[in-house]
Amino acid sequence: MKTTKDRRCELLVLLAWGLLLMLAWAVWLHRLDASDLTFDEAATYYVAYRPLLDILRYLQGAVREHPPVYYLLIRGWMTLTGSSEFSLRLFSLGAGLIALTLTGWLARLAAAFTLSHTSPTIRATLGLVPAALLVFTPGMAYYARDARMYTLGAAWTLLSAGLFLRDWLAPPSRTWPRRNAVASLVTVHGLMLFTHYYLLLPILVQPLTLLLARRFRSLLNWCAAHLLPAFAGLAWLWLSPGLQLTTAGLGANLALNLPTGFQLVHLLGKIICSPVVQLQFNLVYLLLTLISSGILLAAWRKWETGAWLALSLTAPLILAYLLPQSPTPRYLIFTLPFAALALA
Repeated sequence: MKTTKDRRCELLVLLAWGLLLMLAWAVWLHRLDASDLTFDEAATYYVAYRPLLDILRYLQGAVREHPPVYYLLIRGWMTLTGSSEFSLRLFSLGAGLIALTLTGWLARLAAAFTLSHTSPTIRATLGLVPAALLVFTPGMAYYARDARMYTLGAAWTLLSAGLFLRDWLAPPSRTWPRRNAVASLVTVHGLMLFTHYYLLLPILVQPLTLLLARRFRSLLNWCAAHLLPAFAGLAWLWLSPGLQLTTAGLGANLALNLPTGFQLVHLLGKIICSPVVQLQFNLVYLLLTLISSGILLAAWRKWETGAWLALSLTAPLILAYLLPQSPTPRYLIFTLPFAALALA
């Protein structure tokens, strides 16, 4: 039974969350329409101004384009709010605020799994720390103001990670995931796959984590359940001549060498600093030391949590270097919340 002190603490946590979201809103909203659309942002309008079926037809034929979920959502948003610079960027800002909230939720789940003896109030308080770090991270702030799909991808990734941690990794190893847990995770992964192709990378973290944790029943269930989004992706590839041209020769041109440590540090630094903040290697190395310490501490408390957190942050960066083209930092900003979790 909750005491008066517990209720007061819960109220204070809710108040702190409200203040944090208002602060993020104010910081990210400042001069949101001060500049014209960039080339990439103009591409958002160019694709999304069409009728819904025409958007799908265009994306099927376009080379080096992204999948349709973001464009369909922004098309509906444009119908409601218009197509000005402010309204297009406001959609990304809203997705960024949702990502902040999901970061706090994920932190609470990780704390409940790792620090099971702490009170719910303390775990709720811990969720504020990584969210507050994200508010002032240049990379997150920059792309929350960018009329593209990157903050939406981060929100999907956080939702996926929370469902995975709660329903697949935290329960006892011999239990099968519930049907609604399987359905919800598969649905989110379908949305991820059709929002940005790079979001396949955080999806692949989950079977790797289950394999390391020796959750073989859950791994078998995970693989079987994901035949559906896999077939959906293959069907989209079959229906999309532009995507076929984009992926032609992908298998033959995969890099076989793992990236160097400096390459990973440089890529993570570019993700954290954004295109408009100069990369400071001393700061990046300091952050990397703190992040590594946080991962080791999580592994000491509960090694499955440490392994999941380490893979969530590093595996997408490593896999991105195996692709034929050099990694694009903006495609990987979904790793920022996991860095904030490790720092917290």
